[in-house]
Amino acid sequence: MPASGRRCSLRQFQELAGTLNWSFNVFPLLKPGLSNLYAKMKGKNEPNALIFVNKAIKDDLTWLVQHLHASSGVFFMGTEKWGPLDLYRGNKEDEIAYVDASGAGLGLFFPWLKVGYHCDLPSGNLN
Repeated sequence: MPASGRRCSLRQFQELAGTLNWSFNVFPLLKPGLSNLYAKMKGKNEPNALIFVNKAIKDDLTWLVQHLHASSGVFFMGTEKWGPLDLYRGNKEDEIAYVDASGAGLGLFFPWLKVGYHCDLPSGNLN
């Protein structure tokens, strides 16, 4: 994205917004960083139409990038350390882990250890 005062196409604005939206899965508190970008795109339909990058958009994107670099994101599981050797029992045929993810949460199950982990999704709207 160029400096404020320059112009970008609506398509470039949409591509930037779409890419940054993926980061909100891990950094949901940074969503306000696109408010002015979305406001500038509102009501526009022509993909090649040029839109000015104003100071508000530049400031929002600068804020967003600074916070992306400084943030640790959202952690879905605890910080318990474990690795492949912790799971190995000696018989590789038994080493199957079942994983399931849904709109409600994430789960892992290690049948040979009779150990499972689960994590519910945070409550509230993250979109």
